[in-house]
Amino acid sequence: MSLMPLSVVDALTAAGLVPVPRSGEDPRSIVVDLYDSTPGPRRVATLEVRRLSGSPTPGTLERLAARSRRSTGREGTGLLVVCDHASSGALRRADELGISLVGLEPAQVPHPAGGIRLGPGRLLPLGPRVPVHPYRETRRASWAPVQVLRSRVLLGRLTQRDVAALAGISQPRVAQAAAALGLVDDEPRSLLVDRWLDAYPGAGGVTTYWFGLSPPREQARAAVRAARQVGPADVVVSGDVAADVVAPVSRPVRAVVYSRQGLDLTAAGLTPSLSSEATLELTVPQDRGIFAFADRYWHSTDTRRPAEDLPLADPLQVLHDVRRSPSVDRDQSDEAMRRFLARADARDEE
Repeated sequence: MSLMPLSVVDALTAAGLVPVPRSGEDPRSIVVDLYDSTPGPRRVATLEVRRLSGSPTPGTLERLAARSRRSTGREGTGLLVVCDHASSGALRRADELGISLVGLEPAQVPHPAGGIRLGPGRLLPLGPRVPVHPYRETRRASWAPVQVLRSRVLLGRLTQRDVAALAGISQPRVAQAAAALGLVDDEPRSLLVDRWLDAYPGAGGVTTYWFGLSPPREQARAAVRAARQVGPADVVVSGDVAADVVAPVSRPVRAVVYSRQGLDLTAAGLTPSLSSEATLELTVPQDRGIFAFADRYWHSTDTRRPAEDLPLADPLQVLHDVRRSPSVDRDQSDEAMRRFLARADARDEE
């Protein structure tokens, strides 16, 4: 999201909200819907986002607020101003005007500061001392063992520091999970795969469902292009489409796409749909290890890398998503992905 830096997106996600930009972005502003990332996501706010350099004065905020009311013409659409630094005076005036103000702060401070106004009397504070969303923290804690298993299956024996960096969890938690799992050096990869599949709780986060008439692989490519058009973003393709690239045995019926930010795919020719009718599933996952493991796996193994316009999730994630596919051929794809992992295991032992 070019007007909403990834640090702000991450802060919102940590607070339990997922921003989904609407189509029609111009160089000066974008309208973003905020969805609750707990199960059964619902839209909680709609904001026009404007980006400023430096620190805005109270007068600047007053003019932006007036201009936003005139330009959006939408009842219930608020204003979010993202700036380099939010002074105490600017934060007070933003509160008086009923608008949202977030300062990115100096480069050495990794947390944006300020607040997001979700409605009258509802201010969501952002900053380094704001606790993460309780649901997110619960899910993250349950991921430690599966991330350790994922690293062992895909990448062999890594240091605890490397696993922690890839999984987005602390090093002590990695050590605790590894001890609890009781991993041994000669445990067959096939058994580790089954252990991971049994333990993995899913990607979490917010999922939207889309329908299109073009083949699922082309829909996945369109989603990847959409993600890259709105700014630098992690995005990978999984499920049927990825399995058809890695180990083709059946025709894909649904694309699974993981993106670090929400996307409006109407401009890509897709329409929102029920999950039962969807040809593309777009998820902003709470499991951020999806992106790191995919990048590390495809760049550190002898396996041929995916095409640039169709970045793939790691084979374990693909296997998980194939197993929940609506395709009648999912059992064949399951077996094909297992054979792919077994061949990778054999190559590692050579």
